[in-house]
Amino acid sequence: MAKVQLYTLRILGVLQRIAICYLFSACLFLTTRIQVQVAWMLVLILGYGCLMAYTPLTLDGNIVGAFDRLVLTPAHLYTPVFDPEGILSMLPAIGSVLLGNICGFYLTSSRTHQQKLRWMSLMGLMLVCLGYLWSFSLPINKSLWSSSYVLLTGGMALLVFAVLYFLIDIKHWIGWSKPFALFGRHAMLVYILHVIFLKIQALVHVHNQAGTMVNLRLYLTEILFGNFTPQDAALCYAVSYTLLWFFVIKMFEQWQSSLIYP
Repeated sequence: MAKVQLYTLRILGVLQRIAICYLFSACLFLTTRIQVQVAWMLVLILGYGCLMAYTPLTLDGNIVGAFDRLVLTPAHLYTPVFDPEGILSMLPAIGSVLLGNICGFYLTSSRTHQQKLRWMSLMGLMLVCLGYLWSFSLPINKSLWSSSYVLLTGGMALLVFAVLYFLIDIKHWIGWSKPFALFGRHAMLVYILHVIFLKIQALVHVHNQAGTMVNLRLYLTEILFGNFTPQDAALCYAVSYTLLWFFVIKMFEQWQSSLIYP
């Protein structure tokens, strides 16, 4: 196994981005009023959008990658020219989290269920429309975390949340949601475990039935879903992988309960 070299170690990543964005939004939540958080969100999203409007959007020519290569150096990026969790793209990502702050503020207010549902639905539709319209001049791009992407995905999340709020909080249809709640209670644990297991599968190579050396993930996919098309096999593997971690965290939660209530 290759030895980890600090001079080529990637500095940023998904978990680092989550930590930084949550730290920033939490500090604002604890020290400012909601109006200030709205202002910060607008400044970050609009400012980043204006910055991107005047720079090339090619993989090696965009200002996000150029800034990361200058500050972090290519050796510490996901690829030598670009990192999808870079420094500048952290700004609109913080804007995404601040959208959650605003939604949380509204949900904990004294407004009625109907008022909250109406606000989430209208705000979600507005954000989706604004993100779509903005995409004609600033394309929706996850790697760059473009401002149009922030608005579109934020709006979609609000609309999904509005549906869930209607079903669970208003109609009290809760039973169907318990598996999803289980994942929600252990989201970070599942994320870390599934990434570790995927890395292990990528490192382990075995001979398949045709005698070709493949990694463990492809080998398992061929063994379990070899009669499917590649697309269907990939889907079945993803579903099975999700179910695997569902049962793992289910057992983990039962083990936790046995420790608390022996």
